[in-house]
Amino acid sequence: ENTLIGLPPPFRLNKILMNTTSSPEARQTGKAPNHSINWIKDDGPTVEVINAVTGKCNTGSVSRLSKQMFFMKFYELLRKKIPTKTGITLETAPDVYLDAKDQVQSYKDAKTYMIAAFKKAGLGVWMKKPEEQDQFIYSTAAC
Repeated sequence: ENTLIGLPPPFRLNKILMNTTSSPEARQTGKAPNHSINWIKDDGPTVEVINAVTGKCNTGSVSRLSKQMFFMKFYELLRKKIPTKTGITLETAPDVYLDAKDQVQSYKDAKTYMIAAFKKAGLGVWMKKPEEQDQFIYSTAAC
């Protein structure tokens, strides 16, 4: 916490309040469920059941919590001319998710600060994912 200094706005350290236990049970990956569930408060009975292996909804559709869906929602904001903190406009928005992230300097700075803070606090090295994971193209076909 004390190692995370200098985050650019609008980024900030969020502290979640969770119940703690006096005798934490060791993580047992063999007991991990093969699905997850999410819902939106006040949105009626719209529960999404997601296959934990594929990341897709049990209906085969794209999850509302996926990067692909968030990227599509970002484009909706741009089309409606709603200002974002990214500095990206509909005219300058790249079609590739990774390229959009790379255009936002404050995001890249915040990520650099966070990785350095983890290292300084002795929390280990940030695990990098394959770049290909974020090299998908904006498409309205997913909706």
